[in-house]
Amino acid sequence: MIISFIVSMLAHFLVGASKVVVTGRSWLKSGTEMTLVGLGEAAITYAIGLLIAPALG
Repeated sequence: MIISFIVSMLAHFLVGASKVVVTGRSWLKSGTEMTLVGLGEAAITYAIGLLIAPALG
């Protein structure tokens, strides 16, 4: 689970950093922004899973 988390965050960063080709922004800022979005997604979906799991048995 930890390895998949690391790979996912790295992928988010790389996608964000590659956006500079289109946006012209700093690759570090863009990559960090995308990583933070990914962390938010992970936290929300994990919380939803914790809430739904007991109902599913």
